Amino acid sequence: MVGMAASTLLTGFVIDYLQAQHALLPLEVYRLIFVCHTAVGFLKLVCSLCISSQVGLHTPSALLTDTEIVCPDDETRALLYDNRH
Repeated sequence: MVGMAASTLLTGFVIDYLQAQHALLPLEVYRLIFVCHTAVGFLKLVCSLCISSQVGLHTPSALLTDTEIVCPDDETRALLYDNRH
């Protein structure tokens, strides 16, 4: 949430700066901001697709073993129970 708020605030400052200092029309500024956001999104997509499976933690938790995990009956029964029987 903080990242989104900071991004929105920074974008607002950039829009004001470009309109005041470079005398750009609002439509031109918004197009530039849109292209920048698209480029960042594409870069994030490429980075996420290039992540190796080695980055994940594959060791079991040291806190609980499989025998210590208990599932109550409510969590193992079917969610949609058929009463027609």
